[in-house]
Amino acid sequence: MCLVVLPMPILATTSVVINEIAWMGTTTSANDEWIELYNNTSSNIDITGWILKSTDKTPLIKLSGVIPANGYFLLERTDDNSVIGIVADQIYTGSLSNNGEYLQLQDASEAIVDEINGSGEWLMGDNSTKQTMERKSPLMAGSDGVNWQTSQSPGGTPKIQNSSGVIENLQIKTELSINLDNEVVAGSNTENGIIINEFLPAPDSSTQQEEWIELFNQNVFDANVSGWLIQDIEGKIIKYKIPTGAIIPAQEFLLLPKSQTKITLNNDSDGLILFSPNSTAVDKVEYLSAPKGKSFNRFSDDWAWSQDLTPGKTNTDSVVKNDTNEKSTVRNTDNNQASLATVGSLFFNNGGIFSTAIIALIIAIISSIIILILSRSAPQKDS
Repeated sequence: MCLVVLPMPILATTSVVINEIAWMGTTTSANDEWIELYNNTSSNIDITGWILKSTDKTPLIKLSGVIPANGYFLLERTDDNSVIGIVADQIYTGSLSNNGEYLQLQDASEAIVDEINGSGEWLMGDNSTKQTMERKSPLMAGSDGVNWQTSQSPGGTPKIQNSSGVIENLQIKTELSINLDNEVVAGSNTENGIIINEFLPAPDSSTQQEEWIELFNQNVFDANVSGWLIQDIEGKIIKYKIPTGAIIPAQEFLLLPKSQTKITLNNDSDGLILFSPNSTAVDKVEYLSAPKGKSFNRFSDDWAWSQDLTPGKTNTDSVVKNDTNEKSTVRNTDNNQASLATVGSLFFNNGGIFSTAIIALIIAIISSIIILILSRSAPQKDS
């Protein structure tokens, strides 16, 4: 089975949106303002002749250029130094008021494509820390105040996917876990039917394999996973954004090797979270210990370790029985599931602590029965 890339349009309410605004400037200079646009579609869009303006006409930007499919367009104020290390797509003049602006994006026919009403005050962003104002979802209206957030870090996310916001990221181990425990059900259809299906955290060095993560498309139709995000949850947290044009065919897999994602999973406690493009966490799995050379496999509503690795294939039922040193627990959404593979070894392995106790108990019971029978059959003396 292989990944087949097919053209698939992304449904969106607006073709181009205002995606992020550094109305406060940067830590280098308050004058280093910038604005980012995002193309919601799977086709390039020529915005030559479009206008981005505030109601007071400052700024008033006559746009020129092409926004790539599912890509970004960076507007930097005055010069190309507002965002260090990233080349601006266009330079503009005119400052944004720190007290807020009402912004409108108009196409060449002067039709309003997107708008943000921040005339009273900006909906989000922090002037003191220089954290930007980010759009949560490019598919939701910019006029909806709840669709905006303050960026996780100062400087925001120019020309890359927006962060999950200050609260969601800084408290990801608590609030996000609670949210998933209450809302996402293991093995059921997650958003768009994309799930984490198998991953290898601790490869056997003798096989010269590297770590990998496998996603599965449960749908009966192809799924566009452009912009989806996957990250680990312990130690040095790495986020990997699936590139534009990635398609998982119906009932097929997407294999992500470590060399591509740069995600390094811990051999002890760690896990994975899968985010949709609008930063919604749709699937999560955790483990306490990763056995060498075994992958963690999803089986309906459960997870188990297996030495039968199946990257890009259907998981098999040849689950390895863990010994007492390889106990694993997966907190998979709304319940905690502990591996029961060790139970048999505790009772029946040679020399096991329970086997000795059981034998002793059986001997004691048999002895008691024999003594009782003998005492009853013995002749009774006359009183």
